Amino acid sequence: MSFTIPAFLIKDEYIQTPVVYKFSRENKIKRQSSVNEAIREIEKFADKSEENRDKVISWINKVVEEGSKEICYERVFGCEELISNPNAIDEKIHTKYPDCPFSSVATYKNNGNVTLIYYKIHKDENSIPVRISFVFSQLLLCEESREKGFGEKRPYPVIVEVYLKQGFVISRQKSKSTLYKYSENPSLMSEDKINTIKFAKERIDEIIVMLGLEKLYDKGQIRHNVYKMIYNMYKEYTFTPQSIIDQVNANRSEADAFVKDIFDKLDLQRINEEKAVKDILIFFEKFLSINGNNENQFMDDRQAFVIQVSSDYEEETTRIETNSSKERPLQSTEAFFDSKKSIENSKVCKKMRMNYKRTNPKYFSQNPLIVEFGFNKVGYIKTMSYAEEEDIQNVLQDLFKNYP
Repeated sequence: MSFTIPAFLIKDEYIQTPVVYKFSRENKIKRQSSVNEAIREIEKFADKSEENRDKVISWINKVVEEGSKEICYERVFGCEELISNPNAIDEKIHTKYPDCPFSSVATYKNNGNVTLIYYKIHKDENSIPVRISFVFSQLLLCEESREKGFGEKRPYPVIVEVYLKQGFVISRQKSKSTLYKYSENPSLMSEDKINTIKFAKERIDEIIVMLGLEKLYDKGQIRHNVYKMIYNMYKEYTFTPQSIIDQVNANRSEADAFVKDIFDKLDLQRINEEKAVKDILIFFEKFLSINGNNENQFMDDRQAFVIQVSSDYEEETTRIETNSSKERPLQSTEAFFDSKKSIENSKVCKKMRMNYKRTNPKYFSQNPLIVEFGFNKVGYIKTMSYAEEEDIQNVLQDLFKNYP
């Protein structure tokens, strides 16, 4: 029987143009003028041998984990016990999911129940478990724009990973607002609508309970931790370039003299003089930063740069401005400095968007990797365009490093 790539992977854009051409090139499959033709060639490639078929299935599994993703996460405690007793992990999983078919997203025949179709315990070179990955899948109904009120059967995979050393449980899934609970009746009811973040959180909580891990239940504290994490990343990626620091410092004497002169003329209290000097130095920094045609100094020496942020006290955002294939750093705009003081005072950020450098930009040079961080029932990260595994790992490492 000839191999066919499941239609939903193309309809829901799990498989996107750059990864199709990348796979074709890596496997010496003749490049086609259209993506549909390229996909047909990949299917023909799979039919040539069992080895090729396995290679295509592995590729499909990979692109389902990558791509434009909504990533939810929970901080957990108690992983040390699992690390020290790896046999207990397998025992717990097998007890909870005795009928796991160890199937692929490409070949599993979905039904209306959430099913664990695959899991793997990843170990380091010393055979110590470091990560556990789970693949859940379920048949849902997806509303198509051309047929409002009616749903088409659509598999919906969710990947959940437990990062044992870092103490996080993380999900990856497609963000879709047109999904509904599965029913044989294609008519859609509003009460059956699926919230993908809530859906993923249920899978995360299921894994936490199954593995006997602990987590925070105080929603206010969790929200605060997420906002603090975003602020920590904001601080990390909006540091002032050394060239601007040098210019500001070189003009410190002018700031001191100006403030002293104004305070003398207006007979102001000297207690506020140092604050005034600080404001003048920020004034210098601001206009050196927004002087125009200098965005590269806020991009070249960092893995990512901020393009949009909102503080906890007041919404301070800027429009994302496109300059060829790049996004303008917020730090080179007036809006950054208008919001800086409120963010520094609150020491939290509610939401932030960043432009990450891609690890392998060859096939994605025209698609900036915009990543959004925020909170909605749970901490979330959204990749706004296709993200390869290396890029996702870069983002996750920032999460692990900056979470309080």
